[in-house]
Amino acid sequence: MGSSMKSSSKVPVLDLTSRQDLNPNTSTWRSISREACEALEEYGCFVALYDGVTQELDDSIFAAAEELFDLPTDTKRKNVNEKPYHGYVGQMPVIPLHEGLGIDYVTNKEEAQRFTHLMWPRGNHQFCETAHGFSNSVAELDRLVVRMIFENYGVEKHYDSHEGSKTYLLKFLKYLAPPESISMPAFPQHTDKTFLSILHQNGVNGLEVKSKDGGWISLHLPPKSYVVMAGDISMLPVIDFTSPNLKPGTVEWDSAVFDVSEEAFQLPVEIKKRVVSKRKYRGYVGQIPSLPLFEVMGVDFAENEDKVNEFTHKLWPQGNGSFSEAVMSFAKKVSELDFMTRRMIMECFGVNENYIEKHLNSTKCLVRMMKYQGVEEKEEELGMEAHTDRNMLTILCQNDVKDGLEVRTSDDKQWIKANPSQDSSFIVLGGATLHVLLNGRVLTGVHRVMRMGTNTRFSAGLFSVPKIEDLIYAPEELVDAEHPRLYKPFDFEAYFQFTTEGPERRDVAALGGYCGL
Repeated sequence: MGSSMKSSSKVPVLDLTSRQDLNPNTSTWRSISREACEALEEYGCFVALYDGVTQELDDSIFAAAEELFDLPTDTKRKNVNEKPYHGYVGQMPVIPLHEGLGIDYVTNKEEAQRFTHLMWPRGNHQFCETAHGFSNSVAELDRLVVRMIFENYGVEKHYDSHEGSKTYLLKFLKYLAPPESISMPAFPQHTDKTFLSILHQNGVNGLEVKSKDGGWISLHLPPKSYVVMAGDISMLPVIDFTSPNLKPGTVEWDSAVFDVSEEAFQLPVEIKKRVVSKRKYRGYVGQIPSLPLFEVMGVDFAENEDKVNEFTHKLWPQGNGSFSEAVMSFAKKVSELDFMTRRMIMECFGVNENYIEKHLNSTKCLVRMMKYQGVEEKEEELGMEAHTDRNMLTILCQNDVKDGLEVRTSDDKQWIKANPSQDSSFIVLGGATLHVLLNGRVLTGVHRVMRMGTNTRFSAGLFSVPKIEDLIYAPEELVDAEHPRLYKPFDFEAYFQFTTEGPERRDVAALGGYCGL
C-alpha cells in the first residue's frame, strides 16, 4: 500500500443491519444480493453496515487484542501453526510495523479455550469469551453474504455443502505507527487465500484496496462497519454440471478409484516399474530426485477394456478386477464430462456440428493416478513443478487432502489454490492442444502442486489426448482477418516428443518452434 497513485472510486457501502428485511425471497434481499455481487465483481469487496455485534462485544474485542499483543514475544511465539500466517507473525524486518496472531477453528469453544490457555496458562475467561463470541457473531455475517452470493449466481443448492466444508480463523492484527510522520507500507499488497475475509478495525484508518485501473482506494470506515473481501477461492469459477437439463447426465464420484490407486502405489517399486512406458509421463513414473514426493501411473486407452486389463495384469498377474473396473468406470463417467465441456466450448465459438462430432471422436482417454507424499516440514514443499498440459482437456479430482493444486492467474502474478468446492466437483484445465485447436481463443492452465502437512494426497485425472493419426489445426470458422491462423497443422505425438526432450518441460510457446512459425 502507500502508493502515490490514488483512485477516485469509492467502495460501495451496503446496509445489512436488522433494519432491513433480509429474508430470502424478498425484494430487499434480492436487491442487496445483486448489489453485493456487483461490488465484489467490480472492487473485490464492499463495506457492510452490520449490527449483529453488540457495542459491548465490539469494545471488548479491541481491548482483548491490546491485552494479547502486550504479552511477551516469547509467549506469543508459542502460537505455532503449520499453515502460513495462521499462527504468530511478528518481528519481521520486511514488515516491521506488523504483528499478527491467529486462532484457528475459533467458532469451536474448545479451540478458543486451547489458544487462551496457551497464552495464559492460568486462564483468561474474559478473553476466551470475547474471541469466541465475536467470531460467532461475525460468522453470521459471513453466512448471510455467502448465501446471497450463491443465490444470486443460481447455485443455492450447494450452499449447505459449502457451509459444512469450511472453518473460521480469527486473526488479531496490529500495525504500529511509523517512526516518522510519513506514509509507509505496514503490509505488502496481497490477496487472501480464502473464500471471503471480513475485516473490522478500530478508529485508525489505513486499509486500502486496489481498483481495476491500478489505483488505490483508501477505506474510511464508519462505525459498525465491516469490510467484506473476496478471497482467491471465490475467484475460481464453479460451474454446475448436475442440472438435469445437461446431457449426458450427472457425474457421480465413487471413492473406489482412490482405493485402487492406493493399492497400486503400495506395490513394490520393481513391480510398479513393469508398467514403465517408452512414452514419457505414461505408465509408471516415480523415484525422481527433483520431485521426490511424486509418483504417477498412467493407463493409456483407458476406455478400452483390453488395454486396461493388459495394464492390470502387468501389476497383478493373477488379475485384479476391482482395479480394472474402477479405471474403466472412471474413464467412462469423466469422459462424459469431458465431451460435454468440449462441446460447450466449441459451440460457444461457433464451430459447426459436423466438425465438433469429428473432433470428439478423434481423442482417446489417458487416466492418470497420482500420489503426492506428505511432508514433515511446516513450510510448503513443491510436489509438482509449474507446467501446462499438452492434451485437449485435463479433468482432475482429488481425495480429502484438499490443499495442493494451484493455478496461476493470466497475469502470471498470483497462484490460486484450486480446492474443490464439494466432494463431487472436478477441476477442468485447458491444454496446449485445445489452445491450438481454437486458434489461441482459450488459455492453457498453468498449474503446480504444493504440499504441506503429513497426509498423502491422491488425485485422479482424465486427459483427452489426440489419436496418433490425426493432425491438429484450427477450423476455418476460427480463422479470419482479426484472428489469423497462429499455428500450422501438426502431429500430436511428434509435438509431445519434442516438448519432452531435454531436462525441462516445454510449454505451449514451444509450438511456435515446432510448427515453424
